[in-house]
Amino acid sequence: MKNIHFSPVVIAQAGQRRNVTSVMEAAVLLFQVWPKDRGKAYFAARRACIEALEGKATADDARAAFIAAAREVHMLIEAQAR
Repeated sequence: MKNIHFSPVVIAQAGQRRNVTSVMEAAVLLFQVWPKDRGKAYFAARRACIEALEGKATADDARAAFIAAAREVHMLIEAQAR
């Protein structure tokens, strides 16, 4: 799997600002450290990241899904429009 970069998404994690700049980084956060609140956007983001890493979706698809998941748990700080 190839790591695919995208425009930065800034989230709040453990009281700190974190710049997420790739599909792999987003996937690691979703699978390993995401809050226990897991709704539809969370599961869609996991799927989008996996598909992007497998070449079945774009980095923009994964980024958009990650932004929705971050909004869902009120972690999103900033995401520039693509």
